Amino acid sequence: MLGAASPSELKATVAAKIKKLVDATRTKLQAAEVAGSGKPALRGLKGAGKQLAAIAKLVRAGMKRKKIGTSVGQAILAAVQGGTSAIGTLKTSITP
Repeated sequence: MLGAASPSELKATVAAKIKKLVDATRTKLQAAEVAGSGKPALRGLKGAGKQLAAIAKLVRAGMKRKKIGTSVGQAILAAVQGGTSAIGTLKTSITP
């Protein structure tokens, strides 16, 4: 999604920041997957949730400052919302 957006819809600096946060989120999710179950997995999921919240905050700020187009911003926020709900479901299914 980030690569498909035109420079007028998504400024390069904001795209780089979002990409960095997405990479960090993937790392946290992989750590949770490797941990299996229990507290280590919950820590990884909690960290991924925080990264998703940071992405949402960055996108909202970028939309407000006209660095992210509305359609691209809404699509990213929808993806973040889906990821956040999925992490919430996983957190409840893992017992510490």
